[in-house]
Formats: sequence, structure tokens, C-alpha cells
Amino acid sequence: MSQAGRPAGPARPAGPAARSARLAAVLVRAYPRSWRERYGDEVLAWVEEGGLGPALAGRRALWRPLGLVAVAVLWFAGTLALLAWRARSTPPPTGRMSSAAEVSGWLASLLLAATVGVAAAVTAVRRSELGLGLLRFGAAAVAVVAAAMLVMLGATVWWGLALRSADPAKAESATPLGTPPVTA
Repeated sequence: MSQAGRPAGPARPAGPAARSARLAAVLVRAYPRSWRERYGDEVLAWVEEGGLGPALAGRRALWRPLGLVAVAVLWFAGTLALLAWRARSTPPPTGRMSSAAEVSGWLASLLLAATVGVAAAVTAVRRSELGLGLLRFGAAAVAVVAAAMLVMLGATVWWGLALRSADPAKAESATPLGTPPVTA
């Protein structure tokens, strides 16, 4: 009998290879029956032959930069949440903007979070084992997305400046755009 009061079964082998085999068996059971019947034995044999170690080797070098990416995303989201909370709790008086120091502080926090996130992501990509062809394919997609974002940024800035020049009072008010005036 074991300490838990259950009959003692066969001793399970210990060590990293045995843990890899048990983990692989659990992961294979998570797949649908048709997949398990077709590929399960092959996957388990592959794991017994070399273990999961080689498949996961080198991935530890990515943990720190990917952790920094996660921290930067949380930092950015937290800054936006604090900014939204600040705007709701104590909005500036109508027709006035926040101080330059306050706006600069919020922008610095957002830019620092974005910079840390991008630097960590670049580090993770450099440490990964991605082929150069895949990175070149990704570079084209990134260039298209970045160009689209720049066009949208330019359009938004142009729209804001056009609105401000057309109706300065509306542009400076705290009333959301498109809200009809309230008459009592």
C-alpha cells in the first residue's frame, strides 16, 4: 500500500525522458480520437527516441525578451487605463487642455512602453531560429501594415486640424463629436 492508502502500482520511471514521455502522452490524449489513431503512436515514438528536450532547446533564450514584451503590453494598457480613469475622474475645465507637463508625462510613459516592447520583440526574433526567407516574407507584411498605419495617422491628424480650424469651440469642448447640443 502507498502512503495515500491506494495499492502501490508499478513504479514509474523517473528522470527528464520519463517526464517528457508522460507529458507527451497527456498532450496526445488532448487531440481528437481520429488524430490520435493516425499520428499518436508516431508522436509518442518520436518523443521516446529523443525526448521533448531537443524540440524545446534554445527556447529558454526567448523567455526573457518575450516576458519583456508581455510587461510592455501590460504597461501600455495600464497607462491607457490610468489615462482614461484620470480623464473621467478630474477632466480639465471646458475649453482648457491639460498642462504640457502632464501630457508629456503620459506620452513619455506610452513611448517608453512601446520602445521596450519593440526592443524585446526584436531581440526575441533575433534569438529565434527563423529562416531568413520567412523573415523577408514577414518584412513585406510589416511594411504594408506600417504604411497603412501611417496613412491612417496622417488622415486622423488632418481631420483633427480641419475640425479645429472649422469650429474651434467644438474641437476644444469636452462634448463628444456628433452629440447634439442639449437645450433646456
